[in-house]
Amino acid sequence: MVALELLNECMTWTMPHTISYNAAITACENSGEWQHALALLHTMCDESVCLNATCYTDSICACDMATCVGS
Repeated sequence: MVALELLNECMTWTMPHTISYNAAITACENSGEWQHALALLHTMCDESVCLNATCYTDSICACDMATCVGS
């Protein structure tokens, strides 16, 4: 997924911040990659990146979309 590749590239030259992670989580949500969305949320916690409502909402929506598609 391109969004995750860009986030990884970003990590080589600076520390990603909330907006960078939000963009990647949203891309995961839109592409049905709920596992990646949750992994990014976990990484944000590990890296002490400030979590906001968007991070949580988009991660929840990614899981919800996966549940709808799977049923």
